[in-house]
Amino acid sequence: MAEDQNTPQITVEEEPRTLTIERVADMFRAVGFNFEMEENRIKTGFGNVPMAVYLDAGGDYLVIRAFWWSNLDEAGKKIADEVIAEKHANTFFPTYFTTQDSDGYQVVGDVNLFVGPTPPEDAPDDAPHGGVTDAQLGSFVGFFEMLEKELDEVAQAVTERLGA
Repeated sequence: MAEDQNTPQITVEEEPRTLTIERVADMFRAVGFNFEMEENRIKTGFGNVPMAVYLDAGGDYLVIRAFWWSNLDEAGKKIADEVIAEKHANTFFPTYFTTQDSDGYQVVGDVNLFVGPTPPEDAPDDAPHGGVTDAQLGSFVGFFEMLEKELDEVAQAVTERLGA
């Protein structure tokens, strides 16, 4: 039987490879995302939601962090914490929390993906290691879209309660 020339051939990468911030940046470039590299961190945004992407715990976790620069006071923080508690009553994914900086309290949403363990450089070739395939890495795009939507919902709920 002849191959269908209209059907694209998909190459599936069998072995996961260690995830690096450079691989994430390459994926961003491939899909046309705007971003900036800052040390070992990617700064980007989806819609009006700024985000940072970095590896944590020695490269074992990919962290996608979304920010709502809300600049809340103590009363606003209390409302934000109530909204976050309601969200967390159903799920801890993404994980939300408030954090304080010089402008007030900000709301953060995190997605932490286990991609390790990252073996030491001198580990034998057959040492257990984690990593992701290129297909898995490409699927992470959905987390950015989800975080944008979810953090917008938190921001709307807090804003509505502040206006009440």
